[in-house]
Amino acid sequence: MDPKIKIFFEPRQGTTSGVYFLQPQRLKVNGWISTNSQKLFQLDANGYHTTFSNNPKIGYGFSIAPRYRFNNQFSLRYRLNFNKTKDDQGYVDKVDNNIVFGIRDRKNYTNTVYGKYSFSTNSSLSLSFRHY
Repeated sequence: MDPKIKIFFEPRQGTTSGVYFLQPQRLKVNGWISTNSQKLFQLDANGYHTTFSNNPKIGYGFSIAPRYRFNNQFSLRYRLNFNKTKDDQGYVDKVDNNIVFGIRDRKNYTNTVYGKYSFSTNSSLSLSFRHY
C-alpha cells in the first residue's frame, strides 16, 4: 500500500488530465469532550494535531461550542473554530504550461451561530450564520 495520496483537484487541471499532487501520509491525533445534552447548557470542545511523514507540514486546531436550550422547542449554539497549517503546499499559478506550487502558512477562524426551533417531533426550522 502506497502511503501517499493522489489529489487531482490541487493542480487545478481537472480530474481527467492525469495531473495530480502527491500528498504524503497523514498522521492525526484528536480528542473531544461533550457535556450532557439533556441539560439546558451544553458545551462541546475538540482539538487535533496533524503531521505528515517526511514532510515539514503540520496542522493543529480546536473548536469550542456552547449551546443553550431555552425550552424544548428553541435552542441557540455558538461555535468558534480555529485551524492553523504550517508549511502547507499548494497551487499558486500557471506560467507557460508549468504549474507553480508554493509553501504557505494558513490560519482560519470561523464563527458560527446556529438557531433551531422545533414545531413538532417531525418539523423544525434551523438557521445558521457563519463568518469565515
